[in-house]
Amino acid sequence: MAFSYTANDIANAMIAKAKAGLVVQVVFERQNATGSGAEYAKIKQGGIDVLQDGNCYILHHKVIVIDERVLITGSYNFTSSAEKDNDENLVLDNPNLARAYLDEFQRVYAQAQLPTVCAGY
Repeated sequence: MAFSYTANDIANAMIAKAKAGLVVQVVFERQNATGSGAEYAKIKQGGIDVLQDGNCYILHHKVIVIDERVLITGSYNFTSSAEKDNDENLVLDNPNLARAYLDEFQRVYAQAQLPTVCAGY
């Protein structure tokens, strides 16, 4: 789940994992999916199951769950600024916490599949 996702290296890694047969699913913040440098189109073309969020507000999550165990979360946007310039919190190895985030992903993903009708959209 990503508010902002412009990190080319992370997109390439996700595409490689999907091509290797792993299940990779992504939900992008709708406003940023087509923004400058956004990786939405690239990962969609790379065969990843990617959706734009379906809520009426802002999806401000910054989360990647790996193998139902490792959790990347916190203030880290998936951008080069987050990687190179900012002080960010990032990786946890906690299966219980990863499960809670996977549950949240399932909720967000389901909402992205059947978006809420919002005024102004």
